[in-house]
Amino acid sequence: MLAAVVMPQLRRNADAGTIRVLAAATGRRFGALTTVALLPVLVVTGLLLAWHHGVSLPTLFATAYGQVLAAKMALVVVVFAVGALHGVVARKRSPTLSRAVALVTLSLSVVIVLLASVLGALS
Repeated sequence: MLAAVVMPQLRRNADAGTIRVLAAATGRRFGALTTVALLPVLVVTGLLLAWHHGVSLPTLFATAYGQVLAAKMALVVVVFAVGALHGVVARKRSPTLSRAVALVTLSLSVVIVLLASVLGALS
């Protein structure tokens, strides 16, 4: 959301120094909250939902539900890795590359939501 909603408004209405300070502070805060709060919630709820649907590690690829779940889990790992890369790129002050990496993260996150809706349809 930061890349799609907040940053375009900042680029139109704030000076470069303000944008840099706000983006850095927001990125650090978001990264910390994601690591401490979001990641554990994703892991626990994912494991509970898999268990509820009878998916175990040996049967993960045996059903359509398990296959979509595996794809979603792999994509979540990729999104977290790309998000970490975004933090590194942003600290190096490469705005064009930083924006591109943020948009890749956003696009992959949309695919995760679509996969979650497929999982809902398969239940």
